[in-house]
Amino acid sequence: MPSREHSPGSTLPLHDLLRARRTAALLADAELIRDAPPSTEREDEARRAVREAMLLFSLRRISLAERDRILDILSFAAVREPVPEPADPDPGFDLDSPDAHGPIA
Repeated sequence: MPSREHSPGSTLPLHDLLRARRTAALLADAELIRDAPPSTEREDEARRAVREAMLLFSLRRISLAERDRILDILSFAAVREPVPEPADPDPGFDLDSPDAHGPIA
């Protein structure tokens, strides 16, 4: 028989108890992923958990502090894609010319 955390004398509504348990599970999962040996699967699961935390935060199901804690635990899985270099400006375009900023009203 499962344990009953929501006792008749509990002051927290069931909704709040369930939310706290789900948040604790998210944090425990993040720690489990972090502590797993490095592998492609670990990276994939970490990225999935990061996306889940971002989604749950945007839906207001977890707090900013909870989201940040999960992201901190899984910081090793941050997307590290190179930032593209800005395109070269059009060599025929002169920012200093009077026409560069359009007509003056």
